[in-house]
Amino acid sequence: MSASEIVVIARALEVPVFSYATAVSGGGGSGPGGGGINAAIREAMQIAQFSITVDADADTPEIRVVVQQFKTTMQNFLVPYTAYIGKTVTLPFIGQVPGNLVRGILSSLKFKVVSKDFGPGRAGANLAGTNDISIPVEINKQQLLAYSQLPGGLAYLIAHEAAHSFKQMREFNAQMFTQYQAGAGRGLSYNQQVAQFPTDAATFGLNEARTNTIARAIMQQVNMAPIGFTPSWGYAQ
Repeated sequence: MSASEIVVIARALEVPVFSYATAVSGGGGSGPGGGGINAAIREAMQIAQFSITVDADADTPEIRVVVQQFKTTMQNFLVPYTAYIGKTVTLPFIGQVPGNLVRGILSSLKFKVVSKDFGPGRAGANLAGTNDISIPVEINKQQLLAYSQLPGGLAYLIAHEAAHSFKQMREFNAQMFTQYQAGAGRGLSYNQQVAQFPTDAATFGLNEARTNTIARAIMQQVNMAPIGFTPSWGYAQ
């Protein structure tokens, strides 16, 4: 499989004002049947069940199996991340952030499996910034199947899209697109620039490499095994 086949790109110009920090609070008491960590774990398990949906024209028995694997993988992020509620974590290129923010972003990811073809080099699109409630991510059904066949592919997909959704990375993405417009994309129409931006290593590639580095750190925080492949555009130092 070509690495370029599994890139879920971020919208080139969107910079959300909503931080997703309040998506999951995890407060309350600590009794076995009450709030606190037990409630946060139950909440995480429930959120995972609604983390992905499938359009009718993309629904197949094979996709249904992958969707169940995806929900389990999302749960494997959210349940361990209850340990970071009320704490601070450090992420590369982001710095120190509340654990609630990272967990809130993960909880806000709402994947939709679609039959739409996103064009060369794209598996889908991260639509962060289009509303203040969730982070919609569309992904082509064949590309989701491709992710599921990679060792750690579904975990990478989730962590990668979470990394794209931090305000700092949305702003960096917009900065890289502006730089591309003034450089390699100069003279192209806007639609051509959007279509060809993912081919530029100096801008899009750098953005993806930073995103991969953040994604790797998020996976490490919940003790997930390293992915068994080299992601598109590698990692940034």
